[in-house]
Amino acid sequence: MKRIPHRTAVSIGLAGAALGFAVRVFSAPWLDEPLRADSSGTSPTHFRPCGGGLALTVDTRDLADVVGFFQSVYQFSAGVEMGWNGDTANCVPGATTPAYLDATLLRVNYFRAMAGLPGDITFNATYNQKCQMAALMMSAQDMLSHYPAFTWTCYTADGADAAGHSNLMLGSAGPDAVDGYMDDAGGANYAVGHRRWVLYPNQVEMGAGSVPGILDTDGSILYEAANALWVVSDPPPPPRTNALEYIAWPPAGYVPYQVLPLASGRWSLSWAAADFSGAGVAMMCGGTNVSVVLEIVQDGYADNTLVWRPQLPAAAELIGATCQVVVTNIVAEGSVRAVSYAVTIIDPQSVAILLTVKPLSGHDFELSWPAGSSSFSLYEADILGSGTNWTPAVEVAPVLTNGVYRAVVGAEEPRRFYRLEGH
Repeated sequence: MKRIPHRTAVSIGLAGAALGFAVRVFSAPWLDEPLRADSSGTSPTHFRPCGGGLALTVDTRDLADVVGFFQSVYQFSAGVEMGWNGDTANCVPGATTPAYLDATLLRVNYFRAMAGLPGDITFNATYNQKCQMAALMMSAQDMLSHYPAFTWTCYTADGADAAGHSNLMLGSAGPDAVDGYMDDAGGANYAVGHRRWVLYPNQVEMGAGSVPGILDTDGSILYEAANALWVVSDPPPPPRTNALEYIAWPPAGYVPYQVLPLASGRWSLSWAAADFSGAGVAMMCGGTNVSVVLEIVQDGYADNTLVWRPQLPAAAELIGATCQVVVTNIVAEGSVRAVSYAVTIIDPQSVAILLTVKPLSGHDFELSWPAGSSSFSLYEADILGSGTNWTPAVEVAPVLTNGVYRAVVGAEEPRRFYRLEGH
């Protein structure tokens, strides 16, 4: 039977058992309400495999480090072929290529490292197999549920087990689905539960399964792409040592605009066991006060979290701006607390370099930059913020050594802000 073509994708996270299932709606990738920490179900014995490799780390205070991390990790995990060998029509879950699984895992660890967490999550092979079955079920049934009925198309007990422990999405798969969980769009996702599970500090292993979208002979969508990302462990993992006091998303420091929660507009701050019921948020971006809409506080998804929607302009207008965030009246660890931090929004492909230039001789100076493009144009500005007026500065000479470039700035004194555009 031909299916009605869908216009967009959707996703779901882990919620209470009373939800049963979610009817398909037209919103951008479909996320259902996320799973709560008390979700029932069984799973394999939790263990951490050996040989997981080194943890990904990035210093978000270092512009060059953030740019290099985006290019070498985030972009490296994009565009990898899924290589799926299953069959939706015949309920064969198949498998994706190891490279595609690795790309999905890399995207998870990218976001965790950017948030200041250990980027050392590993995938459990059993979880992967079960998540593959869950993704197939969601695609075949064209519906999302953490508690699918046994009457569902392509139902399996293992797939249902994964559905009860996973973030779920229709319309996206693999690394793109991870982006969707982090954005956490949709009216039911005001608690950003999917994001909270991805950034749960105590987590050490997950699993993933993905199936591609399949077109009918007339070009309409026959089956949607789907993803299941196993995020809830049985039993829960023990607390990590040296854990962060709180986790902000977007995090403090330099943040590529490509990973901002642009679809949902939701920023968040998580703090284990904190009481956010009376908390407030004040923001200023580019020197201008920003109105903030607080979402309803809802606990039960990983760490307790405050969520708000700053009323920001389009992403293009934010590039180069610094947003100051102050969160007050947090009740944590027996006292009333407040936190403040700054988020500077960048475009890693055309980055504003914040530095005080110290001339080497005359008007020469050296600029460290991750190697990548063969040539650059340099632009300068007196003030950095939304609407910055960038003017051509100089041509950058060929690479000297180790990504260090030399430029001649001309008659005027070097200005404070510089932007390189690669060619």
